[in-house]
Amino acid sequence: MSRLRGALADRYYVEHELGAGGMATVYLARDRRHDRHVAIKVLRPELADAIGPDRFLREIQITAKLNHPHILPLLDSGDAEGLLFYVMPLVEGESLRDRLNREKQLPVNDAIKIVCEVADALNSAHKHNIVHRDIKPENILLEDGHAVVADFGIAKAVESAGGDKLTETGLAVGTPAYMSPEQASATTDLDGRTDVYSLGCVLYETLAGEPPYTGPTAQAIITKCMIDPVPSVRRMRQTVSPAIDSAISKALAKTPADRFPTATSFAEALSAPVPEELPRRLPTRSLFIAAAGVVVAAMALTLGWNHLSAPLGRETTPVSAAPAWTIVSEVDGSASDEIRGIAYGLVSAAIDEAAVLRTLPEDQVRRGLTLAGKAGTSTRLALQDARELAFRGSIRTVVAPTIDQLGESYAITVRVFDADSGTVIAVARGNANGEREIITAVDDVVHRVRRDLGERSRDIKATRPFRAAATPSFDAYRLFDRGGRLFDMGNFADALPVYLAALKDDPDFASAMLRISAIYSNLGMGDSARLWIEQAAQRPERLTPVERLTLEARMAAQRGEEAAARRIRQRIVREFHTSHNAYALSLSVIGRFEEAVAMIQEAEAASPFGLSAGMLYNCAQWLLPLGRFEEASQYAARLDGDFAQITKAAIAGAAAQWAVAESLAVSFLDRSDVQPQVFYLRAFAVLASAHAARGRIGAATRTLREGTQLAERMGREPEAQDPRQARLILAATTLPMGPTPRAQALSSSVRGQRLTALWAAWAGDTASAAAYLTSADGQKEPPADGIDADHAQRILLRARLAAVRERWDDVVGLLEPIAEPTFARGEGPAFSQLARWTIAEAHERLGNLDSAATYFELIAQYRGFGDYDQVFRGLTHSVAHRRLALIYTKLDDVDRAEDHWVAFLDNFSDPDPEVRWMVDEARTELERLARGR
Repeated sequence: MSRLRGALADRYYVEHELGAGGMATVYLARDRRHDRHVAIKVLRPELADAIGPDRFLREIQITAKLNHPHILPLLDSGDAEGLLFYVMPLVEGESLRDRLNREKQLPVNDAIKIVCEVADALNSAHKHNIVHRDIKPENILLEDGHAVVADFGIAKAVESAGGDKLTETGLAVGTPAYMSPEQASATTDLDGRTDVYSLGCVLYETLAGEPPYTGPTAQAIITKCMIDPVPSVRRMRQTVSPAIDSAISKALAKTPADRFPTATSFAEALSAPVPEELPRRLPTRSLFIAAAGVVVAAMALTLGWNHLSAPLGRETTPVSAAPAWTIVSEVDGSASDEIRGIAYGLVSAAIDEAAVLRTLPEDQVRRGLTLAGKAGTSTRLALQDARELAFRGSIRTVVAPTIDQLGESYAITVRVFDADSGTVIAVARGNANGEREIITAVDDVVHRVRRDLGERSRDIKATRPFRAAATPSFDAYRLFDRGGRLFDMGNFADALPVYLAALKDDPDFASAMLRISAIYSNLGMGDSARLWIEQAAQRPERLTPVERLTLEARMAAQRGEEAAARRIRQRIVREFHTSHNAYALSLSVIGRFEEAVAMIQEAEAASPFGLSAGMLYNCAQWLLPLGRFEEASQYAARLDGDFAQITKAAIAGAAAQWAVAESLAVSFLDRSDVQPQVFYLRAFAVLASAHAARGRIGAATRTLREGTQLAERMGREPEAQDPRQARLILAATTLPMGPTPRAQALSSSVRGQRLTALWAAWAGDTASAAAYLTSADGQKEPPADGIDADHAQRILLRARLAAVRERWDDVVGLLEPIAEPTFARGEGPAFSQLARWTIAEAHERLGNLDSAATYFELIAQYRGFGDYDQVFRGLTHSVAHRRLALIYTKLDDVDRAEDHWVAFLDNFSDPDPEVRWMVDEARTELERLARGR
């Protein structure tokens, strides 16, 4: 300080140090000329050396021109014996950081006012093309009730003056917790939207008490900023309005184009009047009607059919607003463990039929426990643990059942607690004279609880007795409960005989039939699954409304009426606030991936503890055909174990990162404990794709053959991810076709027969292919609501037979509806790469080279194919570039021809001897094109 005091003695008297930051040390000084206190900031010596005085002073003059009531002006700057400094007024107040250290969270109105004033300052600076680059609570000063932004433009001046030398100091412009993704990735061409991001972080912290992304190191914070999804401030503070939460989320968008274009537009989104604080407690009878509810997320892994997980219970009138979450604690009392376990299921199911409450699903409980550091804990929680979890998830109530045994009788009590205070806000009691009356007694008790919580009488009266909708047999329900625990753990083979035993006690137990159908579906036994669905359909009066609608959707899908099935699933989501995953799946199978992703994101926004592994996995897969690989990686980063590894492998393959894809797939296949085992099929496809893209056609074929054998052993029908389809694609686009692969599953299912016919058509066995088209399935009419995937494959088969006969106009006419370029948006059916390949070849034969190039470009870019098809990208990627190079050569488009030859060589880097001639061809053509320039 003595050096500084001496250097500035003629102008300032430096009194003492006020503090030090990342770039400068701050001193209190008296301005001798104007007799006032000022703050002098002196750059750190290593930073000053890296910048140099002339460049720093030249850059800082630009920021000295700013003049705005919410911008702290720059009074002076200079070089004092090698010390680079700048001078600002001394603010009589405190920084926003000081206030947050004292209060942690600010009233909503105060936070909005501060941020809007800062936004006004930012907007003024941005009009002069000056970006602050270091908006944080430390640089926002509070004076006379108003915000003033300090160090405006200093970060830009330092960065611009320092250039490459800045990195040598070990310093970074900006603060990790508030840096935008583009700033964190060292992008230098920043605009005002990076300040909008930082201001969004500040607002989040003032409301939540911590920045949106935290971590032990700067790199950890930056990684979260780049990868993790934007958090909702309402999870930390539920009194924040959805509109403000939405505005913060938009300000924190990863991509600048997705944020508010200006700081002013951010402020305008926050400008609607917001109450300072909403009361935590509402009147008891209106508590649940006023509370904002959330939805039940489906728990199936969703690799096959989503099994039904709707609770047993009574019918309700469909509701238009989601009921509020509650957590049911474990059942207390002197009854046996088995009876208390059954009572837990009965109370949960009965609560779920209410219009005011919905029990938190087990997958959400598991997520909450994991976030609380209690992974592996039972999901049936003691009352105190349930209250703690409710507090973490901003869930207002806990339902605590008790069942005591008194001789042969049972006393049942259900209490509803306020999760914060522990106060009982509703209670009801009942008695059961023996086990067989427990169902009725629970039904009566929950009726009274619902009434005490303010549910309308007409809603309660509209529900039928529990035993009518579920089962009148306690023994049957006992078995159903036991089977459910096995089912939820994935022990399908063990659960099946338990459910069958339940049907012996109650032959009309339709809910048990649905579970049996789900088991057969998960085991890949489609015919048996359909049989039990039909059995349940004959007993609709024994199903809850959600179960009945789910059944209708399944039946419509079996009839080929996919659009009708989707409408039913959408109705379930909108009226009952459940089964988002099932509806999203129905959208994904027709290529409506953006809507599927949006549906999962809607479910997440309403889930206290985030998405299940299955839903995270699905969302990552559906982002791949949209080309949104970064977002897919963000979802993958939230997965653990096998889900994470196979998702990362699929992303690497979809992004044409062949070495990464191969490494992940190989490590996957080297293990014997992968769960679920269907992931092995995807790993085979990823590995084969990586082999094929690099020219290892033999290795790709062997890998797919091994995958086919595994599929046969698993009894899998040839679904989209089945390696048999990949073998067909590889053979049809790269290799001469061999004999139809022997596979028992192909001859035992409709899909298998269709795949066999397609293989026969490409192999030249037109008689077998034509015979299929004359069969019942081959002549099946398309659904009334348009072309589905199955019908598209029949069209593809007809087109291939026309191609064998060289009827190219017919090929184009047949395939345009299922292979047109508009399918690049993600609307194409399965086998779209084969359809596009075939129509591209037809256009090429007809001399329509521009049209042929259009379709081959779609294949090379790999946009719009199904989510499972993404793992097959390598099968057609390299050879599509080769075909494009040949076509553009014919069109005399030298630049594009060269680009595609180079792309081909970059990918086709390790070819088998049998296809090395393609590499020689590419090099020869590149040399010829170069000579012709």
